Formats: sequence, C-alpha cells, structure tokens
Amino acid sequence: MAKNFTIPKNKTPQSEKIDNIQVVNSCGCYVYSVNSMDKLHRFLVLGSTEATYYASSSSQIKYNKESVLDSLNEHGINAVDEIISYSVEGRIPKNDTAIFALAVAASHSDISVRQYALDNLSKVCRIGTHLFTFLTYVKNLRGFGRSLKKAVANWYLSMPVDKLAMQICKYQSRRVEGCLPWSHRDSLRVSHPKTDDDLRNKIFKYITHNDDISVDDYIEGLQYIYYHEKLKNCTDVNFVIRAINFGISRESIPTNLLNDVKVWQAMLDKGMPITAMIRNLGKMTSINVLQPLNKYTKIVTKALHDKKKLKGIHPLTLLVALLTYKTGHGVKGDLCWKPITEILNALDTAVYESFNNVAPTNKNFLLAIDVSGSMGWEHIAGCEAMTPRDGAAALALTIARTEPHYMTFAFANKFIEFNIDKNATFESVIKTTGNMHMSSTDCSIPIEYAIEHKLDVDAFVILTDSETNHWTSRHPMEALRDYRAEMNKPNSKLVVVAMENNPFTLADPNDKNCLDVVGFDTNFHNVLSDFVLDKF
Repeated sequence: MAKNFTIPKNKTPQSEKIDNIQVVNSCGCYVYSVNSMDKLHRFLVLGSTEATYYASSSSQIKYNKESVLDSLNEHGINAVDEIISYSVEGRIPKNDTAIFALAVAASHSDISVRQYALDNLSKVCRIGTHLFTFLTYVKNLRGFGRSLKKAVANWYLSMPVDKLAMQICKYQSRRVEGCLPWSHRDSLRVSHPKTDDDLRNKIFKYITHNDDISVDDYIEGLQYIYYHEKLKNCTDVNFVIRAINFGISRESIPTNLLNDVKVWQAMLDKGMPITAMIRNLGKMTSINVLQPLNKYTKIVTKALHDKKKLKGIHPLTLLVALLTYKTGHGVKGDLCWKPITEILNALDTAVYESFNNVAPTNKNFLLAIDVSGSMGWEHIAGCEAMTPRDGAAALALTIARTEPHYMTFAFANKFIEFNIDKNATFESVIKTTGNMHMSSTDCSIPIEYAIEHKLDVDAFVILTDSETNHWTSRHPMEALRDYRAEMNKPNSKLVVVAMENNPFTLADPNDKNCLDVVGFDTNFHNVLSDFVLDKF
C-alpha cells in the first residue's frame, strides 16, 4: 500500500543545492558526485555500453571511457591494480568491463601506466576470448606498437604448452558486436611470437597454416589438438567418451552428438566444470540426463552446494541461471524443459552462498528498494534477465537472510509496504518488485518514514540509481541530519547501493557515516558489515 508523507516546512527542496559540492543529476535535481575510484568500481561491476534510462548509448560509452580515464589520471598504477583485482577475484559479473578498462590503461598517455597494464595482460585476459576482446577494444584506442605486440606474444609464449593447445581449440575466435572478429591466427600475425620450443612452434604452425599436425599423430603435450581434430568428423559415441575422459571440452564435441544422453553423462562423470554445468542445466534436463532423484541430478545439486566449486562464480550468473531454469525455456531458440525442484532449490541456495557472506552485525537495518521507472528500464551488466530493480530486490534479500534485525520497503514517489521474509526465494522477491510500477523518485522517503515512526535505525541501506527527482521534497542528507538529531543517533549510517552506472550518489562524501557501494560486487557484504561495525 502506497503512502504519502507530509513534506517538512522550511527545508531545502531537491531542486536547490544544500551545499557547494552538490551537482545536478540527469533529472535536474541536486545530488553528490562520486569520486574517480568509485566511478571505476561502478563501471567494472555495473558498466555497460547500452543506454540507460536518462543517457543515450553514445553518451554512456563516452562516460565509461571517461570514468576509467579519471581513475587512471588520478591514481595511475593503483587504478590498474583495482582493475586486475576485480577481474582476478571474480567480483564482476562480466569480465568485458575489466578488459575494456585494461585496454584504456594500455592506451594511457603515461608510459608507466601503459606498460604496467600490458605487463598484466594475462591476469585479466585469461582465456582466448578475453584476448580477442582486448584486441578489439585496444585497436580502437591506440596503434599496434612494439610494446603491445610484445605483450600479445608473451600471452602465447608464457602459457604452458598443454594449456595453450586447449585454448586454441576451445576458444577459436570472438566477434564483439559492431566490430570485425578476432582469431588466434589474427593475433599471431599481429604479434609474431618467436621461440625455440618445438611443440609451441607446431601449435603456431597449426594455427596459421591449418597444418593438421595431430590428426594421425598422438603427440605428447598436443593430445588436446589430436582429439579436437579427430572429433570434427566423429560419429562414434565411444570415441567421444574417450575424448571426454581425456579432458576434451564440450566445444569440441560435434553438435549432432550433443543430443546423446551418454555424452552428457560422461561429461558429468568426468567432472564437468561448474560454469559449463550451470550453463547447460536446461539442455541436460530437456534430454532427460537430469531427472528427479537420479544420479546425475545428485551430481549437479552436490556441485551447487559445494562452496569451493562456487568460488569465482558470480552471484549474478547464478541468479540469471535460476530465473532462466525456472521458466522452462531458453531465451533464444526452441529448447524447453520441465524444471526439477531439487535443482531449483540448489540454485537458490547457491546464489546466496556465492556472496562473500559474513557473520551478522546484529545492527538495525532499514532496507529501501527504489522501484521508480528508471530502475526498471535497463538491464544489469549486460544480463537481459535482470533490471536494476530486480537486482536491488535480490541484494536486499541477501541482507535479510544475514541480519536478524531489519525492515524492508519499496519506494518511488511514495512509500510502498513490502516486507521481505528472510525465507523467501529470490524469484518471489524479484517478482513482487517487478510488478511495482512507479514514476518519479523521492530518495528522502526512507529517512522521512523513520523520522515519522521514530524507528531505531543503525543503518539506512538505499538500493537505487540515485536519480532522485522529486523537486519539492527535501534532500535525503538533510533528512538524515534531522533523523540523527531527533533520535539522538549521531552515528546512524547511510549506505547508498549503486544499481546503475552513473556518477551520482545521495551520500555526502564528507560525512564519515556515509558510504557508497556497488550492487553485485561480490565483496558487498564484507564492505557493508565492516562499515556498519566501524571497522573502516
């Protein structure tokens, strides 16, 4: 049920400044600007080259580049370390943002920054498709000078031979939308790596001249290429299973054999990588590899409950998998299946476990979810199944499942009663907020509600895109200061959780009890807990 609040008199409306450091947001109201490193973090986690509710695609692309450049100009190599850290630790849903940021760093005017980025190419670009994406981005930012060619050559020269053989078969090419595709042949012709290693030279010859060195010869160190070539025209399921037991990946298996139950069973028996398993749940269910209570369903659910295997799998990947699997059909194509309850439950648990969860703080939280129009316009980090509004609801549930003392509600230009039960599923919470359709945004409402009801709040957590645009309402920071005074709680926290990649925040950067964090950063819970417990 939506409710209105009486606007306090003699307070500064959001259409006017309350201090000299405020800036105008995309709606014409005054908020705060985040610092350059926070801009970088928002881009890495939430960044996208798509248009947002208030920004065209072209202006968003320009902002993405400028966000990275601002952090590089101010922090230099330290900013590159942040890019590397977010990528290596799996704190971002899509590695493409880190790859783009590294490409910008590799094109920077400061030679030390540029070289440091290139020296760490393999840390961010860990597989072939990452390398191709980097080359696509960097080609539009700089020329292929000696240092760049050397960095690409080192990518091929530093990788163990058996792993390189797998890479060039599993990840053969990639096309970034709107650009020409890159392949291993293209990157070798640009970089010209040179070595005395006979096996590595055989791989390079195989790539550049289609020299099928392994079709008839089972060469030690190049077995992956042998199986890859043999499988191209294979119709023998037993040979496919032999290749799977060696370690061949799904990408090398002929399409016509991917409808064979025995092939998928062999992959699960061998120990299918968790990411491939999650990606193919629908396929395996559709051809009855996975059935209620059978051996292979138990293998899948056991893997989804294994914290070690989940390490490095981003929560958003699991959440999208959960929502997609529940629908019983793919986003594209005609693949259909009947969802298995055991797998749905395991996915729901896995989403929660994939966050870096911490012990409860036992503080009092007020969780406020922005459900205004702008929060439902765009998708998160290129994931078509998730809007910022959906993501905010999911993150609120992770806090509710951790903290014993909390209340939740949704808001836009009005307060909306919405209590999240900590035993609720992610799907049910997302569905509820997805049906809330509001227009303008008044981000002061959560704090005004606490003042009116004299709530004892240790931390206000507002999940929003910070596009507050209720011109006659007062500023959230002004409301917070009044709350602290009226409730005699001078250290009440305000945590603004960014759900959109823009430069705005509600939090005063000069207030030690205010914090900006990025939604769907896997370190979200650690940062929130440390801040609320004054461990910063």
